[in-house]
Amino acid sequence: MKEQLFLTSLLIKPNPSFDNFVLGENQEVVFILQNLSAGQAVYLWGEVGSGKSHLLHSLMTEHTHLFTSSSFPHQQHDMPPIIAGDYVLIDDVQDFSDEQKEVLFNLYNEWQARKAKDNAFTIVSTGNLPPLQMQMREDLRNRLGWGMVYALHTLNDEDSKNALKKRADEKGFTLSDDVLQWIFTYCPRDMRTLFALLEALDEYSLSQKRPITIPLIKNLIQSQEIFQ
Repeated sequence: MKEQLFLTSLLIKPNPSFDNFVLGENQEVVFILQNLSAGQAVYLWGEVGSGKSHLLHSLMTEHTHLFTSSSFPHQQHDMPPIIAGDYVLIDDVQDFSDEQKEVLFNLYNEWQARKAKDNAFTIVSTGNLPPLQMQMREDLRNRLGWGMVYALHTLNDEDSKNALKKRADEKGFTLSDDVLQWIFTYCPRDMRTLFALLEALDEYSLSQKRPITIPLIKNLIQSQEIFQ
């Protein structure tokens, strides 16, 4: 039963926050997001794994509306009231239906009308391409680019390995180069999964009273069918 806890600790990944987002080349955009004010709009674009959803979740507060393609309204009357100071966070707009795009178009029009008033709110949206390359109606593409537009850069392997080494050092153990190379060859490379794997390995190695080696990682992964 104890080993099942290691699987649980891995599959329930740490909640995304600015603290556990690895910056890489994204220092500027993270600074902007941490210092947003009412009336601003930001569009983030990048490939899968670049951290778009992580950053959106890092902005969550009690005054936040977070939408994905499955939760964004298809009809205008289903849009919840947006009050002054709210954050409206919208993920993966490239997956929106035509009806959702119409609601999104109207939302940006409302943002534009209110951005300099006392009832201003903030929009942060994401997509897989820059606005002008999105496969959607031109007037909506233009609106996605009304505010600040930032490309998110994925971490290269060296940055990711250094981040994992630093996290291991903070937890009081060392990851050897051969262990790191094995992880980056056979495991998913998004940082949330890698950090979660590190947490599970730390617990597993302590329970087994063995250092973190490639055989130990294989034992954990194979016994729990992780990444299968």
